[in-house]
Amino acid sequence: MQTFAPNSDGLDFITVHTSRPLTQGYFALGGHFTYAKDHLVVFSDLNTQKRYDYHHELVEFDVDIAYGLTDKISAFFAAPTLLYQRSAAGQTEHVGISKGVHTYRPGLKWTLGSGPYEFAVLASIDIINAANSPYTGVTKSNIYNLELAKTFSLRGKVTYGINAGYRWRTPTEMPSDAAMFPLHDQVTFSFGRSAPLFEKSRWVLEGIFSLPVNKSPYKNTVDASSADILLGFKHRLMRNLNLDWGGTFEPGVDTQSPRYRAFVGLVYYFNPGWGSNQDRVNPPPPVPPAANGAAEAEAAQDEAAATASSTLTLTPENSTVWEGMFVRYQVHGGEPPYRFILIAGSGRLNAHDLYYKAPLQAENAVIQVTDSSGKSKSANVSVKTPPHPNETIHMRNLNFIFDTDILIEASKAEIERIVNVFRKKRVSSIIVEGHTDNKGSNEYNEVLSEKRAQTVRRYLIRGLNLTEDQVSAIGFGEARPIDTNATAKGRLQNRRVDLKVYYN
Repeated sequence: MQTFAPNSDGLDFITVHTSRPLTQGYFALGGHFTYAKDHLVVFSDLNTQKRYDYHHELVEFDVDIAYGLTDKISAFFAAPTLLYQRSAAGQTEHVGISKGVHTYRPGLKWTLGSGPYEFAVLASIDIINAANSPYTGVTKSNIYNLELAKTFSLRGKVTYGINAGYRWRTPTEMPSDAAMFPLHDQVTFSFGRSAPLFEKSRWVLEGIFSLPVNKSPYKNTVDASSADILLGFKHRLMRNLNLDWGGTFEPGVDTQSPRYRAFVGLVYYFNPGWGSNQDRVNPPPPVPPAANGAAEAEAAQDEAAATASSTLTLTPENSTVWEGMFVRYQVHGGEPPYRFILIAGSGRLNAHDLYYKAPLQAENAVIQVTDSSGKSKSANVSVKTPPHPNETIHMRNLNFIFDTDILIEASKAEIERIVNVFRKKRVSSIIVEGHTDNKGSNEYNEVLSEKRAQTVRRYLIRGLNLTEDQVSAIGFGEARPIDTNATAKGRLQNRRVDLKVYYN
């Protein structure tokens, strides 16, 4: 039955996992009812493996919950529960299935890369809660799953997804009254296509397949395989609620999958407000609306917002920056939430806080934002190498309050001393470079060093009566050490602020 397992966050597809992450700080809570017909492979004779034309029906309820831990990692948990099962009357074979939760499935989803190179890794464990199962054995034996997910779009309207995975299965002793054999390791593959249907709806086509790595003890590979074709629909009922419904069928083969099934479910997104930044995060799109018109407002405030936000803007639209600088963006209009990707050049994007970190070499980059209706807007960045300065000053006597960009009082006096020196000269412009040692992650150090460089920049602008354009700040983090990071003395030398000074 778990060839049909609703995906962990309800995004884009029904069962196929998307590579885009769940928005940080948000929960996705889903529940799906499924009615299935004839899903068991039953043998009337295990020796000859003669198939019995077995008929039965069942109803299952899948509970899924996911939470965005970071802007790249989410945790999820699923609990499929059998509510009802009945075998057709008049059959010589009868298979009884215990009701209740038969699997607990915790897992993690980690999105890697960005733009066209974005993909996700999903790892989960099926903690089996059913004993005496012919598929897993007399005693419970867990199943381990590893999947790769890749999602891509055409013109922002049609979304495609591909999943490939491996299941590690180690069944124990087979029950004596079993009418089928255990299942061993499997490879899995699925694909999906999601396209606009109406203003608030999309239709989804998926294929879901599994194959045994070693079909033994099954004689026929198809008896140990599964194949489903899914046709489903996703409707946005409210701002944070979408409805899934549809069905599956076996594509001309008789496998471990049901001959057909029907399903209906809801996925609800909510933010409990944990963490300091959550008020700045847009909710994930329960289902991207069709791109052939503005979405109807779910409430009066949404209607007013939709009217005012028909045009998507990304500012600044054109930027020229020095190597290593940050460019901070603002997005207005369109239909949030937004997708923020790098489509040309290198550097690093932070889609959560909307900033771009320029690379340490000169080049041109293009950043693109896409809203949930498919509208896109691009911004161009020209990354330049700074000219050779007239003077470089290494400020190693600056100290900040731990883990902040706030100067201690003694360091403020050091900046005043530097300002007094510069007042006697004809300063044209200054580049303030912040540097750290290698303690902590590179991204953390880059952000902290840039904040500290900005603090010094503000002092110089005020003290020297310079304009905002005359003083730039760059955070290099740990990328440009002047001494070894293996010793405390070397790390102290690397924690510095450099001033590149240009005179008239």
